[in-house]
Amino acid sequence: MRTFLLLLGCLPLLTACDAASEKRPQDQTAATPKPGNATPTETRLHTMADAIDAAIESRYIKENVPLPPEASDEVFLRRAYLGITGQLPPAQDTSQFLADATPDKRAASIDRLIESPAASEHLFQHFSEMLHLRGEAFGASLQRFLDWMRESLGNNMPYDTLVRSMITAKGSLQENPAVGWLLQAEGSVLPVTLDMCSVWLGYNLQCAACHDSPYSDATQMEFYQIAANFSTLRTVQRSPDGEEHFVGKTLPLQSSAELAVREDRMMNLRLPGDYMYRDGHSGDVVKPRLPELNRVGRNAVWHPAPPQWPLKSKPPMPAPKDLRETLAHWVTVENEARFSHAIASRLWIRMLGDGQAFSNDSEDLQLPLPMPGLNAMMSMLGGGSANGGSRCHAGPSFSNSMRPMGSHAFSLDMADLNDPVMSVLAAVMRDVGFDLREFQRVIWNTRAAQRDATPDAYGTAIASRFSAATGMVASPLMRRMSAEQIWDALVSLAGSNTTEQTSRDLPMVLEETHPLRVLGRSGRGWSDGDRAPLSPTIARWMMHSPLVLAVASPGSRVMMEMNRTADPDARIRQAFLSILSRNPTSRELELARELYGSTEMDTPSADSFLVWTLLNTSEFLFLH
Repeated sequence: MRTFLLLLGCLPLLTACDAASEKRPQDQTAATPKPGNATPTETRLHTMADAIDAAIESRYIKENVPLPPEASDEVFLRRAYLGITGQLPPAQDTSQFLADATPDKRAASIDRLIESPAASEHLFQHFSEMLHLRGEAFGASLQRFLDWMRESLGNNMPYDTLVRSMITAKGSLQENPAVGWLLQAEGSVLPVTLDMCSVWLGYNLQCAACHDSPYSDATQMEFYQIAANFSTLRTVQRSPDGEEHFVGKTLPLQSSAELAVREDRMMNLRLPGDYMYRDGHSGDVVKPRLPELNRVGRNAVWHPAPPQWPLKSKPPMPAPKDLRETLAHWVTVENEARFSHAIASRLWIRMLGDGQAFSNDSEDLQLPLPMPGLNAMMSMLGGGSANGGSRCHAGPSFSNSMRPMGSHAFSLDMADLNDPVMSVLAAVMRDVGFDLREFQRVIWNTRAAQRDATPDAYGTAIASRFSAATGMVASPLMRRMSAEQIWDALVSLAGSNTTEQTSRDLPMVLEETHPLRVLGRSGRGWSDGDRAPLSPTIARWMMHSPLVLAVASPGSRVMMEMNRTADPDARIRQAFLSILSRNPTSRELELARELYGSTEMDTPSADSFLVWTLLNTSEFLFLH
């Protein structure tokens, strides 16, 4: 048996890129086909997508860099499912999509996925990291707030309305669940101020919280002046009889009380004891003030791009009545252009990937990611290898200086704000009225979203010069799936073989030893703390995890689907469609047939070996 497997391993499985290349066109210049009977709204949406593509492609022309080719249908469908819903496409959906000859089938799939409940849940997961939702405050559950956030995204509440609701919220969780965002700060206005400016405006005040920023015009006085707008905020505990009492470290929450936020008389926010600048003294009371954020340095002023294709008319906002309404108006109206830049940038990078996640000098960027051969699989199992060992198959190698994905403080500098591509994206966000579904519909219908992500001949030029963070990539960048995407895919494939819950049903904050934390989920200590690490730890987990073994064991959902037929070729195709969302190539099919033709391995064992092998490929772990 060992000799057979070693000989079989001499013919490694094809890479994902080789598989896609069998059908891949050489170039892509046309957008997703538009239906002949498109409505005016659909026409405008496609016009927006074309405008984004034109801004990107003009840079490639200027840099004399060839555009990546169009992705195959298999790659596109898997990318769209994972990117929009966070889930792998069911094998049946993949088969139907590949057999569909309708010219606008990609646009139709995008529409169907964006309107699905799974899409709003996947967006909620993104917001959970963005707002570092922890699900509790003062030891009490904030589940009502989490439910409200899910419902709001499920009902497609406009993003600016969602943000205003959280900034101005008051009352108890039962009366107004939006107060949960303020409650999770546990009465401290300084972290609320940091999060508000960084998350919603891309205005990083982390340095200014302690001293004048050496990297921008933000000052410590400015930080405290913004924070003073929360100075009427009180976090209280409300007893069943209606009595309200303050809650804090010295006044713990009573078991029968509920948390609430109320407006009170303004309490003095004072400068810290180590304040060292001439515009104030330690202990001085700080008056509320909101700065002008469109100023660049001392003189120049940033002029955002005007709307171009208004889809939705918005009524004028009423005049603010109090400090927090003034604050919400400052964030969403006075700084609407910057506000739109921040969320448009987030969703664009979420779709394309972070261009800095790959080290620029990695040799692996010049080559397709390897799909492990069966000899490498045997080496992982301790059986040796025909080549004397195997490399780690968790992905390409990276330099030690690689910046991890995500950021402790999301920030937009003037280069980002003035970038032509990002300006178009921000204008689109404003023109769709901060409708997050419509914005995602636009960007997923771009040519950029549907190009090949393989970093081959053009990969090094893109990696060294272009970044999704500045809108300068013309196709999604190859990257590892998120922790939640990997986990939920495995739970789904395992079916009744596991009692593990999907990421939706798990607590917001998990123990460090939980597999999701190993895969990169953050502890929600700061915004955007999630990571997609690439290390031997991930490879070991994929090889030995009980969840992976549950998928590769009789009784799992994928193996039950394989058992519907006795034909080895059909079983092989089912495994590939379920795990890699594509059919096997002729070479892969030939190799896998030898497993089922072996006298030393029965059919269930061959099924398990094939499933486990496919799960431990780079192709499964990566978004292509």
